[in-house]
Amino acid sequence: MTDAELIRAWRAGHGWALARLIEQWRRPLYGYLLKHTGQQADAEDLFQDTWVKVMGALPRYEERDHFKSLLFTVASRLAIDHARARNRRLHFYEEDDGEQALDERLPASLESCPEWRLAEGRREDLLHEAIDQLPETQRVVVLLRLEAGMSFQEIADVQGAPIGTVLPRMHRAVKSIRRYFSARGHHE
Repeated sequence: MTDAELIRAWRAGHGWALARLIEQWRRPLYGYLLKHTGQQADAEDLFQDTWVKVMGALPRYEERDHFKSLLFTVASRLAIDHARARNRRLHFYEEDDGEQALDERLPASLESCPEWRLAEGRREDLLHEAIDQLPETQRVVVLLRLEAGMSFQEIADVQGAPIGTVLPRMHRAVKSIRRYFSARGHHE
């Protein structure tokens, strides 16, 4: 069933339709959130928060809209808010006694998440590290493209930015990722 058909069924009172919609989007949405946060617990919390907000928006959802855009707009906003709040908390709790700051003890990349260390080896790890190093605006574009499979126009819609802003962000992100790989001895 399509997203629109499942939403119609849910509106008609069929709870199974929502469960099926969530299951249909579980992998791409959770993958996006996990790569965005780098923490399983945070990704799980944001996954649930996203669906709570989306459920609140479904009664106003119109079939001409793209459900994927709604879903990833909500997820992106929650992930960005979460990252901002986390950064504020980390800076607040930095230690003054010369010990390593809390944010330096937290995993800097997905390398610490075993489910992402698949047989694809070091190249996959380098890609995740490179994405983690990108500025937030570029990282969101890359993750929406890679994890959600969104078109650049869909990404522009999600970000509320013109496509003329999204494309240069992706271009700069790709250049940064190539430099990251090159600096580590991986050339295309």
